[in-house]
Amino acid sequence: MMGYRLDRLAVLIVDDNQHMRSLVRTILESLGVSQILEARDGSHALEKMSQAQIDLLVVDWNMDPMDGLALTRHLRSSPDSPDQFVPVIMLSGH
Repeated sequence: MMGYRLDRLAVLIVDDNQHMRSLVRTILESLGVSQILEARDGSHALEKMSQAQIDLLVVDWNMDPMDGLALTRHLRSSPDSPDQFVPVIMLSGH
C-alpha cells in the first residue's frame, strides 16, 4: 500500500495570529509538509495564491479585513478566483 506524499503539497496557512500560524506550521512540518506559505488574512491569501500554486489552505474563520468564510466564498464563486476547487480546512478557536 502506498502512503501519502505530503512533502509534495504546497500548503497556505491563513491566520491573523502569528502564534497560530507557527503552531499549524509545526504540525504540518511534523507530518512531512515542506512547502508552507503563510498569509495574515484572506486578502493577503489571495495575493499569495496569485503568485504560487497552492494545493491546500488551512484557514482561520475569524480574521479582519477578510475572514475565512469570505475567502472561501470568494474562492468558490468569484470569476477571478485563483482556484475554485482548492481544498480548504477551516479552523476556529470558538
